[in-house]
Amino acid sequence: VWDLLIQQDAPALSIKVCDEALTCIKPHEQGQLAAVAGKNGTTYLLEFSEALTANGKNDKLLFTA
Repeated sequence: VWDLLIQQDAPALSIKVCDEALTCIKPHEQGQLAAVAGKNGTTYLLEFSEALTANGKNDKLLFTA
């Protein structure tokens, strides 16, 4: 998980989903869910907490600055 407003050179959070390489990620348009696929064909559904998906009131302004 990357937080581009806080640090751009390293992820803010790293989660091991499976033992094999991930080959595809498709986020839901509302941002709280993402489907990811492993190299062996297994599909996983990830749910992100509100802390990882909710924008702060100044995020848009800071991101475009």
